Amino acid sequence: YNSGTGTYTITGASAGIDNNATTDNCQIYGQTFTGDFDLISKVSGPNVSNTSNERLGMVVRASSANNAVSAFVGFDTTPTVWAYWIRRTSSGGANASTTVNNNWTSATSWVRMVRAGSTVTGYISTNGTTWTQAGTMTLAGTVTAGLCWSSDRAATSGTATFTNVSLAGSGTNVGPLVNAGTDQGIMLPASA
Repeated sequence: YNSGTGTYTITGASAGIDNNATTDNCQIYGQTFTGDFDLISKVSGPNVSNTSNERLGMVVRASSANNAVSAFVGFDTTPTVWAYWIRRTSSGGANASTTVNNNWTSATSWVRMVRAGSTVTGYISTNGTTWTQAGTMTLAGTVTAGLCWSSDRAATSGTATFTNVSLAGSGTNVGPLVNAGTDQGIMLPASA
């Protein structure tokens, strides 16, 4: 984290968050929550040597297990930029994905993950103020939510950048989860 610029940079290699997969492998920096939250970030990248399926955005997970109930909202390159909502509704079950936009042309990309009660909703935006709903699911109890990056290649490192991060809600900061690789600490901003 660069406090001078407010930039969070996640660098590393991980195998991915993929449709029909029963496990995930990504880098997550976030907080645990027992209640409601609203997490927003501008995303940039990816900066990686391969040309497909790198994913960056936000994730919410029921646990740190790589097969946990979870939801991801964000972008990948295939090599054009696609916007996705990927979710696993049962522990050990297969991920399902919804393509929100298969030709994202905005130079600016924003993601938002909201939990109200037990309902989790993901959004995408070109400007950080007008939001398009990507998907919704039920996820009650204690969860981990935060910034997420996957190079989609276990042996290929890459970088994703997150700026303008804001959080409404209260949580406890946690380190990298889900086979995150080299430890990189990150602190999300205090509650609004």
